[in-house]
Amino acid sequence: MAVNLRLASRQPVYAPDASVVVDVAIENGSAATVSVPDLGMPGVTQPRFTLRTPDGQAISFVPADGRRVRPGAAAPDVDVAPGGSATGDLELRDFAALDQTGDYVLDATLQLGAATVVAQATRFKIEPVPVQDPSAFMSRSPDGEPATGLVVLARRRHAGTVLVREEDPRNGELFSLEVQQGPELERPLRTLGWYANHDLAFDPLRWMLAVTHGGLAAATNQSPKPAEAAAGRRVSLWLNGLVRKGRLAVPAIAGDVGAEAELLWFIGTAPGGEPRLDGPKRLAGFSGTARAGAATLAPKDGQTLVAVAVPADDGTRVLAWLIADDAVRAAKEYRVPGLRDARALAVGWSSRDVLTVSVLGSDAARQVRIADLTLRPDLSPLAPPAVSEALGLSDPREASLAMFEQVAGTLSRVAVVRTASGASAISPGNRVRPLDMPAGPYALLPGRSRWYVLWSDGAQLRSTSF
Repeated sequence: MAVNLRLASRQPVYAPDASVVVDVAIENGSAATVSVPDLGMPGVTQPRFTLRTPDGQAISFVPADGRRVRPGAAAPDVDVAPGGSATGDLELRDFAALDQTGDYVLDATLQLGAATVVAQATRFKIEPVPVQDPSAFMSRSPDGEPATGLVVLARRRHAGTVLVREEDPRNGELFSLEVQQGPELERPLRTLGWYANHDLAFDPLRWMLAVTHGGLAAATNQSPKPAEAAAGRRVSLWLNGLVRKGRLAVPAIAGDVGAEAELLWFIGTAPGGEPRLDGPKRLAGFSGTARAGAATLAPKDGQTLVAVAVPADDGTRVLAWLIADDAVRAAKEYRVPGLRDARALAVGWSSRDVLTVSVLGSDAARQVRIADLTLRPDLSPLAPPAVSEALGLSDPREASLAMFEQVAGTLSRVAVVRTASGASAISPGNRVRPLDMPAGPYALLPGRSRWYVLWSDGAQLRSTSF
């Protein structure tokens, strides 16, 4: 009887609090139809699995032993035609505590009449994931609720991702769903976050981006081979990546002082999961030096909004480009008088097709203010730039802005500002509160009703919320 039993851990390495999922398949390689256990149903008493833990214990179980199975649930068989298969998956934490770090081995046997089918073991590891330089990525979920995540540089030069979701918005609790480790990168300087306008839960591909001395490096969780693309010019500002299913774009600003600056466009694809980078392609040129910038995707298609802040004698110039099919379709320049020393910029595109560009800077008295520009999809302004009152913070040393649609049709904008006296969060409505967080890289991530700041303590991810 040519029946095969296959096991495959979805990841080689899991964080201590992450779900551990193994895919199971019973494949019929014979010329006749075979009746096998329906792996998609509860109460199944085959196959029998044996999990070997790092301390040498052997834990034996069948799917019906899982904690989520209702007593007395039916366990039917299913007929598998020649060349077909029956598939299912196991959340191993339903069967064992998995509270040890180290190497685990899972094997299984399937009894079909007098024949015993033995699976090739699958292996995985549970260990803390040391992280550096966290950068946020975000996705839009079809139901409108934010899904959040984090891109990290794990184990020094190894790329990696951690997908994080909000477990309890009332208490500000996050839960690590998965940890993906990628290949080693050559001379990475820092990671880049990316934004997707689709739900990551239904996309198994995880992009891992890093800036190098020569340009951009990209990796995925599905290939041991990274890809690199040389910038060709000095890049003064890297913007966040933009991901549609199977396709990546990374905008950047290049140019030396005194020379024309350029908007560059790196394009990435991943056929079969293996990353490929093209570019950079020059999309536009402009005068001045961009101090801050950001990019986002339209909610429903592949259009992109890119904006940068450029210092001017009387304030700040905001340059915006609408990009489709890797070409500029519209470009506009706006003036924000009185706002100087731009430190951060965020862009958003709401489900009602209202575009927002926000710039955080300071006035002549070094007081922090935020300017908001609202635009139509053709980049024409809906109203003049609105500049906030002084927010009670002065001499900003570092700042970041983020924007996301937490409520349907309404963009939520937040900021983190570091001054000589410490870090502060600026909530929607420009409410300012102190933040207890260390120096160093961090990520801003949206939840359903609050925002999270995440950073690494060298061994684990830490967070606070507001």
